[in-house]
Amino acid sequence: MAVTKHKPAEAVYQWNGATYSLVLRRLAPGVFYSEPSGTIDEFIPDLAKIFEDEIAHGARIVVFTNMLELSIASEARKAWTTWGKTVRLHIVGHCLVRSRLTEMALSLIWFVGGGAQTGYTDPDLFLAAMRRLAPGAALPQLRKSA
Repeated sequence: MAVTKHKPAEAVYQWNGATYSLVLRRLAPGVFYSEPSGTIDEFIPDLAKIFEDEIAHGARIVVFTNMLELSIASEARKAWTTWGKTVRLHIVGHCLVRSRLTEMALSLIWFVGGGAQTGYTDPDLFLAAMRRLAPGAALPQLRKSA
């Protein structure tokens, strides 16, 4: 899936698939915010390339992902997991999720796999982490999960 919208001045990318929408914003050098919704049913090479390009320039990147409205189809999950193993030492992930069980599972999976991942169920804590790493950036408006 190719980028369907790109606003270079705002560093915003958007992808729209048959079952999902995903917006990626650069908050600061090496710091991104991703807001997917729907069911991601495919690997998105253009998205992976954005991260790989940052890594190629020597950056360790941080990706904040709001996962409140996201599900991932199993085939896409396998493809993203395979790709993630190749970059896990270069990406720090922060994910806003619905449940504490998912939050703990994310941390454990990344701990065992050798990467760095932090899960949040509290949007205020998620935003506070964003604020620390991207001071002065325009942050998203988040709703409290149900």
